[in-house]
Amino acid sequence: MNLRNSLLLAALIGVATAAVPATAAADSSLRVVPLHDLAAQIYAAADDVSQAREQHRSMADVAANLRELRGAFDAATHANSPGRAHADEVFANKLRELAPLLASIEHAINTKQAGNIPSLVPAHLPAALRARFGVVDEHDGGACDHALGLGAGIEVDGRLRERGEVWFRFEAKGPALYRVSTAATPLDTEIAVYARCPKTTEEAPLSANDDAFGLAAAAPIDLLSTPGPRWVRVRNLGPKGAVAVQVQSAGTISGRVTDLRTGASLANARVRLFDQDGSYATGGYPDANGNFTTTVTAGSYHAVAGADHHLIQVWPQGYCTNNYYDLDNCDLSHAALIVVTANTLTPGVNFALDPGARISGRIRDHLTGLAATDAHVTLYDNAGQPSDSASVDDAGRYDFQALLGGVHYALATSPTHMPQLYANMNCMLANCSALAGTPIPVGSDAVVQNVDFDLKPYLYLNVAVHLVDDGDANYSTVNVYNTAGALVLSQAAYGPPTPSAIGPFDPGTYRVTASSSGHLPQLYNQIDCAADCVSNLASGTPVTLANGSPAPTLAFNLKPTPTVSGKITDSVSGAGLFDASVLLVSTSGSGYAIRTSTAPDGTYLLSRINPGSYYVIARSDDHHDEAYPNASCLDFAYDSTGCSLAQAQPLVISLSAANLTHIDMALSRNSSIAGKMHYRALGTAYFPIQSASVLVYDSQGHFVASSFTDENGGYLIKDLVPGTYYAATSDYRYFGQAYGGVNCPVPNQACDPTGGMPIVLGSAQDIVGIDLDPIANSLIVGRVTNATTGQGIAGAALDIWDGSNNEYCSSTAADANGYYLAGNANYSCNQSVAFKVSSDAGSSFINQVFSGVNCPTGPAYLGLCSLANATRITVPTTQPQPIVANFVLHPNDVVFANGFD
Repeated sequence: MNLRNSLLLAALIGVATAAVPATAAADSSLRVVPLHDLAAQIYAAADDVSQAREQHRSMADVAANLRELRGAFDAATHANSPGRAHADEVFANKLRELAPLLASIEHAINTKQAGNIPSLVPAHLPAALRARFGVVDEHDGGACDHALGLGAGIEVDGRLRERGEVWFRFEAKGPALYRVSTAATPLDTEIAVYARCPKTTEEAPLSANDDAFGLAAAAPIDLLSTPGPRWVRVRNLGPKGAVAVQVQSAGTISGRVTDLRTGASLANARVRLFDQDGSYATGGYPDANGNFTTTVTAGSYHAVAGADHHLIQVWPQGYCTNNYYDLDNCDLSHAALIVVTANTLTPGVNFALDPGARISGRIRDHLTGLAATDAHVTLYDNAGQPSDSASVDDAGRYDFQALLGGVHYALATSPTHMPQLYANMNCMLANCSALAGTPIPVGSDAVVQNVDFDLKPYLYLNVAVHLVDDGDANYSTVNVYNTAGALVLSQAAYGPPTPSAIGPFDPGTYRVTASSSGHLPQLYNQIDCAADCVSNLASGTPVTLANGSPAPTLAFNLKPTPTVSGKITDSVSGAGLFDASVLLVSTSGSGYAIRTSTAPDGTYLLSRINPGSYYVIARSDDHHDEAYPNASCLDFAYDSTGCSLAQAQPLVISLSAANLTHIDMALSRNSSIAGKMHYRALGTAYFPIQSASVLVYDSQGHFVASSFTDENGGYLIKDLVPGTYYAATSDYRYFGQAYGGVNCPVPNQACDPTGGMPIVLGSAQDIVGIDLDPIANSLIVGRVTNATTGQGIAGAALDIWDGSNNEYCSSTAADANGYYLAGNANYSCNQSVAFKVSSDAGSSFINQVFSGVNCPTGPAYLGLCSLANATRITVPTTQPQPIVANFVLHPNDVVFANGFD
C-alpha cells in the first residue's frame, strides 16, 4: 500500500474507532472529516479509469490502486459495523454512501469497453457554461440577502472553508422542475432550497439534502407548482475545498417501499438509481409512510431498494445479492428501465420487500470460551460464491437476515484466530474451500440458529514502531509480503505502551515494512525506502513464523520526511498573501501530491513528502499564479493546468534530503474589472439587474471569466492579467449586449463580444465603471408625471394586463422621480406578445389607461375603468428597442368635481 493510502487508512480507522467525546457528539463534522480524503481519492480513481479507457491503456495500475482503496474502505466499514463498541453511526452512514461510487468504478474496470464510456462521476459543464465565485463573505454570497446569482444549465465553481456556506438566488422563466447538485466535486456538502430569504435559522426549507451522491448533495427546485425565485444554501460539512454547483432540468421518480408479508411501510429503506450503463446515479430515503420521490436529470434508470432485515430488490422484480451498491449483484432478467424526461413526474415505482430467511450463531475462542470479538463470518451459496458477510458484536454473535432460501455454507475468520468452516473444520487462508464445509439448508422464511464456531488462536507478529524525531509512533501501517512479493496483509499498528499484534498469518516466511505519516517507510531490518519498499523487498531480513513458536517482535525506527516551506508575498509591497493555495506537483505529471494554504503572514509548510521530483505552484484569487521560482501560470485553475513548467525549477527530495526552506514566490497583483448592470430606461431612472451573468473575453473573443451581479446590479471580475478584454452579457430577460452599448438583435442570445468597446487593462489596474444597460425584453419602462407641474408622481402604481384578453398580469410602483419598470410576473400571461398598461396614482389624480384614456371614476385595477380603448403595446422579439409607456395625469380637483351649484 502506498504512503498516501496508508495515511488514509490510518485516518479512517483512527477516527472511526475512537470514542466520541460528549461535547462533540452533536457535531458530526468532527467525526467525518477523514471521509473527505477518501471521497477525493474515489473521484480521482474514476478519472483514472476514464482516461485509461479513452487512451486504451492497461488497467493494471488503476486496479492496484483501487484494491488499496477497497482495503481502506472495508477496514473502516468493519470498524463501524453494528454491534461494535465504538461504532459511529454518522460516520458509518456517510461511509455507506460512498460504497456505490467505489462499486461503479470497480464495475467499469471489469466491464469490456463497448461504445461510449460510461460517466462514473458527474462531469463539469463546458467552460462557456461555468462561472466562478471568489472569497465568500457577508456581502458576497455569505448570507441569503447577499446571494449570488444562479441560473439553469450553468455551473458555478469556487472554494468553501470548513463549515462555510454560500447562498445563491435562482430564477428561471416559466414553470419547470430543476435539480441543483454538487456531485461534480467530492466535497461533503449539504443543500437547502427556500422559497424566500429565511428570516431565522429555524425556518424550514422547501427541500434539503445531504449525501445524494457519495458525500455530495442534490435537491429539487420545483417551479412547476409554485413559480418565483428560490434561495439555495450550499453548506460545507467537511474540510475546505473546491465545490461545483450545477442546476439542470430534471424529472422525478416516486413510489412506495413496503414489507411484502405485512404491507407495512418501510421508512428505513434506501432507494438507489443506476443509469443504463450500470453507473450509480443517486439515492434517496422514503418518508415515515414509505413514500419516496427522487429528482434526476433526464435519462433511463434502474431502481434498487433495500431495507434493514429485507432482501434487496431491483424494480419491478428480481433480487440482488450481497448489497445494493452494484447492479452486477442484481438479477436484471425481469428488471425494467425507468425513462425520465424533463419536467415529468414518474410515479408507481413501488417495492414490496421480502424479509427472507435468517441464520445466526456465536463465535468463541477455542481455548478460553470467550467471545472472539474481532471475528467475521462469510456466507457462500451452493456454487461456492460469497453471498453475504457480517462482523460479530461484542458478545461474539452474528446474525444474517434477509437471506434467499437454499443451501448455504459459512466461513469464520479473525485477525487473531485460524479460519474455520462450519462445522468446526479448521483450514488455512490459502485453501479454505467453502464447499468443503457442512451445508446449511435454509427454507425461504426459516430461522436457523446455533451455527457456531470455536476458533483456534492464530500466528501473529509483534511490531513496535519508533519515530526518530518524535518517540514511539501512535499510529503506523505495517505491510507484510510473502516470498513471491505479494502483499499478504496491511494492518494498523498502534503506539506505546506495548507493541501491536499484527496478523493473521499462515506458517511461512515473510518480509515486513512499516510506514507512518510524515516519515520514510522502512523495510525490516532498518532499511529506509523511498515512496514504498516493494521494489527492494529482497534486501529485507526475512521473518519466519511456525506453529508453536512464540510471536517475534520487530522494531522499526522511522526517519521524518523532508518538508518544503516558504512565503508567498505581493511583488510590490512585500506583504504576505493570506489563503493563497500552494501545490506540490510531481514532475511525472501524475497530478498534485500535496496542497496547503498560506497563513495570514503568507507563510506555508508542505509536509508528508515522499522522495521524488516536484514543482511548487502558488495560486491566488487576485494575484498572477506562478510555479517556483517565477514561471507563469494561467489563472482560474486549481492544479498545474496552464503552467509554463519548462521554465520552473523542480525540487528534488531524496532519502537523505534536509528540509527545504525559503521556497518563496513574489506574485504580481492581477487587475480587475467592475461595473453595474441596469435596464436602459428614461431620464435619471436606474433599475439594477440582479443575478445576471457578465462574461469577459480576451482580444480574440475567447471566454476568460465571469461573474454575477448583486442586488444592486454590481459585479466584480478579478484575477485578470494585463491585456485587452471585452465584456458582454445575455439573458432571457433582455437583449444581449456587448460593453459600449452594442445590443444583440435577439433576446437571450449572445453576439460577438469583440464588436463592443475594448477594455485595456494595465498591470495591477482596477477599472471601474464598465457598465452595461441592456434593453429589457417584455418589460415596459416609462414615467408618470403631474400634468400641472411636470414633476414625477412618486409611488404611483402601474398595472400590466394581457393585451389579448385583458387578464391581469402584474404591477409595479414608480420611484421617487416617477419612473417605473414593469414586467409580466404572472405566469398565466407569459405567452402574451402584447400588453396594456393602466395607472393608479390614488384619488388625487385622474388615472388613465395607456395611451391618454382618462378614468374619471377610478383606476382599472379596481374595475372602475374599461380597458377596451387602451392601446396595445407589442413586445419586440427581433429588434432591441425600449417599450415606453408614459402617463401624464391631471390632478383630480375634488372641490369642483361636480361643477358649480
